[in-house]
Amino acid sequence: MSDPRLLIPPGSDTPACGPPILDGGVWWVTRHADVRAVLTDANFRVPEAAPGPPGTLAWLRGTVARFSGPDRHPARRAAAVAALAGCPPDGLRRDAARLTAEQLDRDPLAGSAGPARGVPVRVLAARLDLADPAAAVGAVALVAAA
Repeated sequence: MSDPRLLIPPGSDTPACGPPILDGGVWWVTRHADVRAVLTDANFRVPEAAPGPPGTLAWLRGTVARFSGPDRHPARRAAAVAALAGCPPDGLRRDAARLTAEQLDRDPLAGSAGPARGVPVRVLAARLDLADPAAAVGAVALVAAA
């Protein structure tokens, strides 16, 4: 596997697992051990994203650590780690359970297809002090789809 462009097959929440497959110049990696091997292999790097106009997806990709070159990645990663330092996983889990229970009490059908689906994003957005955590759900969905 020498191609740095990696994708995990889209589709179900539990993709079929199997050996790595090269398909049209893109590696499909689904098994835990293979994913770990790729993430720790210096030959596999995410291509650096070019900057774009502020507020665009190109701008986002060009400014986050994930798509940064080696000269900018450490500082950007450190900023992300610092921002998340005040978000301990146990607290996020507790907040998510509480918010999910509240939403399901109001609407028992609010499960995977309803408002409860956005709970993880809302909880993290609230912990990061975003002005409108509920609005973050749509924004994250839009970026993820792109």
